[in-house]
Amino acid sequence: MIFLRAGLAAVRLNLASLRQRIWPALVVVVGVACVVATLLSMLSMTVGLRHTWQRAGSPERAIILPATAQREGDGAVSRAEAQIIKDAPGIARDARGRAIADPEITTGLVVRRQGGGRGNIQLRSFGPEGLALRPEFRIVAGRMYQPGKHEMVVGAEAPGQFRGVGLGDKITMPDGLWPVVGVFKTNDDLVQSQLVADSDTVMPVLRKTVYTSVTVRLGGADALAALKRSITTNPALKVQVERQSDYYNRRSAQFSDLNDALVYGVGVLLGLGALLAAVNILYSAVMARAGEIATMRALGFGATPVALAVAVEGLLLALAGAGIGTAIAYGLFNGVQDISQNTAFHLIFSPAMIALGLAWALMIGLLGGVLPAIHAARLSIVDGLRAS
Repeated sequence: MIFLRAGLAAVRLNLASLRQRIWPALVVVVGVACVVATLLSMLSMTVGLRHTWQRAGSPERAIILPATAQREGDGAVSRAEAQIIKDAPGIARDARGRAIADPEITTGLVVRRQGGGRGNIQLRSFGPEGLALRPEFRIVAGRMYQPGKHEMVVGAEAPGQFRGVGLGDKITMPDGLWPVVGVFKTNDDLVQSQLVADSDTVMPVLRKTVYTSVTVRLGGADALAALKRSITTNPALKVQVERQSDYYNRRSAQFSDLNDALVYGVGVLLGLGALLAAVNILYSAVMARAGEIATMRALGFGATPVALAVAVEGLLLALAGAGIGTAIAYGLFNGVQDISQNTAFHLIFSPAMIALGLAWALMIGLLGGVLPAIHAARLSIVDGLRAS
């Protein structure tokens, strides 16, 4: 108890003199705030993009790609191969006994970005089972395209990033202009920033005779294993099968891991700058208060309470910076729409991210206060009084 009271008293005395050192203290606060704000704003991009990709996948669906394909849009699945896949076991059937399976074409169309310049928007084609396969798909404005007609619908996120793709606009296709007749929402996923049209109508216009993938609804708990066993052992097929949720998790990890490495690298560099500033300022504060510290020691305060007071000051300044940085980043960026990998998404701040920013700041405050605290603890009474 005596040690605790001495420590609290030393902390109070240290903080009481903070007003005299307000500007150097603000340098630490601002530095930590910049580190935390930058770290969280960059992480919010990674988290938002990963969230958008992962929500596109469902564990109740499987995606079949050509064996050599790395992603949707690579390689080819012929009409004959698509029919063999539809006849395979493990696929759910509708009331008429038809496979709930949708051969798709995924390709890019060149359009203009809202901010200027050109970009690619993804065009995805749906077949007759496309809507049955995706119960999350719903029209929120206009109407659904009519199969056989040269028209399409657009995801609700796309008009915010691309020009000329909104309801009533016309999309340039190889055979002319296709009107956008509806706006759809899905599951706040990547499909929600794409265009969708009828497969049988799109294929001849794009001069394609093959699909790029087949998505199916699984028929039960063991359906994926049965489906994979059937089509991967069929000599007429050269394809790979993956649960759709696993596919999008894997695809999102390919870019999010790189983004995370970049974010943490920047965070470390900025953190080192803030750490050096904290060490310098807290060390200067100890030197400026040498006489005060010596007086405290002469009054009976031990070395440990004095060191604790300096360390607590560093932690409190870092905590203040973390709060300011988090508030700035959250206020400016949370929910803001951005685009990457031709996918529109919203920046997301999660509790785990905020906790990480707080931990990052406290680590800077703790490490920044260690050396000054040790110096304060080792400062002799005679030297301190002489310096004053």
